Amino acid sequence: MQFTGNFMFRLLAFVIFLCFAVQPASAELSTVMMPPGNQNSQQPDIPYGAVSRTRSTNGSFQGKYEKIRDLIASDRKLRRKINQAASKFGIAPIHIVGALVGEHTYNVDALDFLQTYFVKAASYLKSSIVFRYDGERISEFVARPEFAACADLQDSYRLWSCRERIWREQFAGKTTGGKSW
Repeated sequence: MQFTGNFMFRLLAFVIFLCFAVQPASAELSTVMMPPGNQNSQQPDIPYGAVSRTRSTNGSFQGKYEKIRDLIASDRKLRRKINQAASKFGIAPIHIVGALVGEHTYNVDALDFLQTYFVKAASYLKSSIVFRYDGERISEFVARPEFAACADLQDSYRLWSCRERIWREQFAGKTTGGKSW
């Protein structure tokens, strides 16, 4: 599937939108002007992680695209939230839709692996939410020796990507340490 420069521009606009959306309320916002058109001379390769996640679920990029497209088309509340966010930041809703479609087609599926992303989001909250499986806290689980390769990673994205890779390779659907996962 080939995307036009317009799609990439929209995706970039959404990423910029997210950067401003997570700023503290007291932060001063400024406009970042981007030149029109595709900023890449050629379409970038699909990241390996996206290919492996799609393959591991016996899915396809076309199927993931159709799933998020249908979700947006059928969910009135989601469309309302998209319109509200677009209005708040003075952008056309299609920019947000384009980013959602791209994210869920080439990164995480709209309905798959939500637990992983919920755990990531909760780590930012620093709240009293406690995740356990069979009595074991997530903090204890990721302290296991299998996750030692991730210990020195400071960037949250790389840290959780590393942990997700180890989960898939050594735990998901396997018996590890006498316990079925």
